[in-house]
Amino acid sequence: MKGSKEMITTKRLQLVPIEIKYAKDLLALWSDYEVVKYTYNPWCKTIEDCKARIEHIQKFIDPLHMNNWVILHHNEVIGVAGVPTVSDEKGEYGLYYQLCQNHWGKGFGFEVAKALVDELFENTKATVILADAVTVNPASMRILEKVGMKQTHLEEKSFQREELVGDLMHYQLTRAEWEESKLYQV
Repeated sequence: MKGSKEMITTKRLQLVPIEIKYAKDLLALWSDYEVVKYTYNPWCKTIEDCKARIEHIQKFIDPLHMNNWVILHHNEVIGVAGVPTVSDEKGEYGLYYQLCQNHWGKGFGFEVAKALVDELFENTKATVILADAVTVNPASMRILEKVGMKQTHLEEKSFQREELVGDLMHYQLTRAEWEESKLYQV
């Protein structure tokens, strides 16, 4: 996942670095209430809003790693995902993913999360990957658990967005846990 990496490919998907040229395609994702309601990201109402969001994301791209991606399926933008640096000193990264609603339930979330986890541990000095999910979003929790992440703690009523209030489950996957899980994969 070095900065020069241009694409991550899975069985069905391609992950390419997030760029302004995808702003129009990402409007459908970032303007969808159901997609963003359990995030802290503001809704995008225009292509200009999307461009501003992409520029903001690009400010935080780790120069040593490509860590924010657009998800393509048959060259169609279906979402975004990433592993942003939390603490370079500690080797801590986060994990996030967002998919367009019409692509939910097809296994793409797991496919992306697994690809990013594997890519990060195989090609960086990452020691731990962190994530969280609002507990009323069980699909996201299942994805995190399926890639091997373990629940670390629950923060009750810590997620707030407009009228939504929810409990936030925190997860982590250490390099040692990931390496051990690889021993049992066929």
